[in-house]
Amino acid sequence: MGSKSFAAGVVLALGLAGCSATSGVSIVEDQQTGFFSPEEYGFDASKGEMTAVVRGSAFGMDQASLANLVVQNMQGSDWTPHARFTSASGPNTARTYSYVMMLDGPRNVTGASLCEQPLQPLPTAAANRPAGELRLVAALCRYNKATNSVSGRALGVVGPYDPKVHELIAGSMLQLTRPNQDRIDRDRDHGSDHEFIR
Repeated sequence: MGSKSFAAGVVLALGLAGCSATSGVSIVEDQQTGFFSPEEYGFDASKGEMTAVVRGSAFGMDQASLANLVVQNMQGSDWTPHARFTSASGPNTARTYSYVMMLDGPRNVTGASLCEQPLQPLPTAAANRPAGELRLVAALCRYNKATNSVSGRALGVVGPYDPKVHELIAGSMLQLTRPNQDRIDRDRDHGSDHEFIR
């Protein structure tokens, strides 16, 4: 990797670290397949609400309440053109794209596997998570394949309506639907990862 790219990576990494230290929220892109088309996404969004399958456990909420919380925080957070989201698919929901959002789930479950089997049985998550930590695995699915997936973490969360919850979910949505030329991609250089904007 050239010195210019490395320098950009260092600057961005420092910026991300500063953001994380200040707000306690960090988001990392796990996978980008190239299957995402903003034009196709916009057309699909125009046909009806997009389904968001919400999994995991957080705040001691039942699944219906957790799904409502996540979907509310998703609204208006994707890259334009904005879709509308629902946790209940039906005859008028979009057919090509959907989302999976897992809060405080098992660490070995990926966004790609959730796209393939959104209702798969989940093993019990470890109970030794630090107090106030909220983890998210999110993926934008095209049919049953992940187009993009991210993972994120918020620290110092005091409850479901903490602004950090919205920042975590909304930031993930923006990253999942960002046009490819503006995405944060991972470049590998001799086994070390540097993140920079291409």
